[in-house]
Amino acid sequence: MTVRLRYRAPYDWPAMLSFLAARAIPGMELVEDDAYSRVIDLGGANGSVQVTQAHDEDALIAHIRFPVLSRLPAIIARLRRVFDLTADPEAINEHLVRDAMLAPMVAARPGLHAPGGWDGFELAVRASSRPADHGEGSHRPGEKARQTLRRSGTSVDDGRRASDTRIFRERADCE
Repeated sequence: MTVRLRYRAPYDWPAMLSFLAARAIPGMELVEDDAYSRVIDLGGANGSVQVTQAHDEDALIAHIRFPVLSRLPAIIARLRRVFDLTADPEAINEHLVRDAMLAPMVAARPGLHAPGGWDGFELAVRASSRPADHGEGSHRPGEKARQTLRRSGTSVDDGRRASDTRIFRERADCE
């Protein structure tokens, strides 16, 4: 199924992809070819999503592969959260430009959004897995999360990605 997820412009899609790419959990998420892809789990069923930016309107295009159609509203809600699509950039910018230090940054980066997460558990894994510094000898971002995924995740075959694709099973207390 393909769904259009509208947003209020401006929206800095390249910055969003860059943020997600730097924090992607290998084996579960992938950013390439101007698209964000991931495997998902809801209610014990798994599938995948791929999100790109529409070129003709203020919207993202989500290609969703999931066996349980009744879970589509929950998937859409989570995608809207991940990509911060409910934000009103004009109202936010209007407030932020009142601060003399923030005003030039807001002007330089219109459409910058704050990405969210698929669920609370995934956010916690990502936050606790991030190395303090990225100097010589430190793991690259996402490596500790990948190790956690290998230990705690479940192997899945979404029919499109490498054989080492894994997901964190949904936890009801983390939605």
